[in-house]
Amino acid sequence: LNDYAYPTFILQAYERPVVYSGLLPGGDYYELNRSLVLGMSVPINRIESKYRFTLGYHMQDMDKQSMSVNSGSLFFAGRKDNLFAGIEFSNSLKYPYSISHEEGRRIGLLHRYYSKETGSDLNSREYIASYAEYIKLPTDYLRHHVAYISLTGAASQGDRTLQGAFQIGGPPSANQTGYPLRGYRPGFAVGQYLATGTLEYRVPLKYIFQGTGTRPFFYDRLHGALFADAGEVWDDNTAFTSDRMKVGAGVEARLDMTLGYWLRITPTLGVAKGVNQGGETMVYFTVYTNL
Repeated sequence: LNDYAYPTFILQAYERPVVYSGLLPGGDYYELNRSLVLGMSVPINRIESKYRFTLGYHMQDMDKQSMSVNSGSLFFAGRKDNLFAGIEFSNSLKYPYSISHEEGRRIGLLHRYYSKETGSDLNSREYIASYAEYIKLPTDYLRHHVAYISLTGAASQGDRTLQGAFQIGGPPSANQTGYPLRGYRPGFAVGQYLATGTLEYRVPLKYIFQGTGTRPFFYDRLHGALFADAGEVWDDNTAFTSDRMKVGAGVEARLDMTLGYWLRITPTLGVAKGVNQGGETMVYFTVYTNL
C-alpha cells in the first residue's frame, strides 16, 4: 500500500495452494492459485465515519494439481483475470481499552467482471454484499463486551465451473479463496450463490501491557469469543432452503500483540464443531488483523 499520493495505490502478489474438500469422488481436489492485484483506493474520511472506493485489476492463474483422478480433467484450469470495483462505508468505533470495534457498522458492495477482454478464460460477473454490526453491551459491569453480527450474500452469472464461483468452509486462515465456516473442512461446498452469517460474543479476559525484556514483542491484551457460523451455497439446480444451512459453533482465545514495534496482529487458537452433516470438531490456529 502506498499512501504518498491520493488515492492509495495497492500492489499485491501471492502464490498459495487451495483445497476443495471432498469435491472429487475419491477425495479432495487441489489447485495452485497465483495472483497479482493492481488497484487504487479512494478514502473519504469524516470524524466518526468513512467511505472507501476501490478499483483494480486482478490477474489470477488457477493451476490444477489433482492429476491422478479422471474427473479432475473436468475442472477449470487457466486464467481468471477480472476487473473489480467496490465501495465500503464504516462508522464503527474502537477505544483505547477495546478488544474490537465496539459500536457502529460496516457495509460493503463489490463487483467483479471476468471476460476475454480482461484476459480471462471465463465470461462471468460476481456481486458481493456484506454487512457487519458491532453492539456494545449497555452496562458498566460488562464494559468492552461486544456482540458482533456479520452477514454476507453473493451471486454470480455467466460461465460455470465445477469449483463454483463461491466456496465455504474452514477457519479464516485455511479458507484461502472462499468464505470461512468454522467446524467444516475448507471448500467443502461450492456454488453460484452464497449466504453466510456469523454471531460472536467477545469478552476481555486480561490486559497484559508488557513485553519480554527488550525483545520486539509486546503483549497487549487477551480476550475470548463465543461464536456461531452459518452458511450455504447453491446453484440454479439446487434452490436455497433453510434446512440445508450448515451451522458451526465454538470458542476462540485471542491475543493482541505488536511485532517489531509496528505490526499489530491477533494470534488466535480456536475450537469449533460443525453440527450438521459434513461437520467435524477441529482445533485451529489463525491470525486476525482488524477485529
